[in-house]
Amino acid sequence: MGVAAVEQPPCLGKCVVPGEPIASLPETGTVRVGGGVQQAGRSLIAVKAGVVQQGPGDSLWVCNRQKRYIPNLNDAVVGDVVFCRVEEAARDLDPVLTCMDTAGKAAGFGPLKGGTLFQVSTSHARTLASGPPFLAALGRSLKFELAVGANGRVWVDAPGPANLALVARLARQAEELDAAGAVAAVKEALASGLR
Repeated sequence: MGVAAVEQPPCLGKCVVPGEPIASLPETGTVRVGGGVQQAGRSLIAVKAGVVQQGPGDSLWVCNRQKRYIPNLNDAVVGDVVFCRVEEAARDLDPVLTCMDTAGKAAGFGPLKGGTLFQVSTSHARTLASGPPFLAALGRSLKFELAVGANGRVWVDAPGPANLALVARLARQAEELDAAGAVAAVKEALASGLR
């Protein structure tokens, strides 16, 4: 049985509370769900408060600002020095990690050399992983590498310590700004010669 597509739920991008219906299950196939979502009969319901998100493969989850990271199958996470994927996850056990994608290829996973590592909230990590406009604006003027883990760890590398500090500062600062404000912060930093 293949993975079934869930119709775009009406609450996508909106706040939900525990017990609130998110989507109806399709007649056939398997539906991928992430954290904060649970099956109840023929429906998917929220089991924690947050914003309903839909990711690759039409997986659904509820994104909230929890401090503790709970691993989900296929999450990309940044460890102390390795960018890897969660292969097996259970609430009461340590996750099994791998540096290969599901097809057995490296796909960008592996040791991270140089750069710096910092922590953001898991919700901001999801935003950074989606490639927000401020990163594109920064990338047009400055070379850098960024690895974002669903666990809230972010690794960044850029040529020179000043550029590295700038990218890290703007990535952290973006959590407190809306999309337009983050792009404006990039433009301001680049205009003032902070490169």
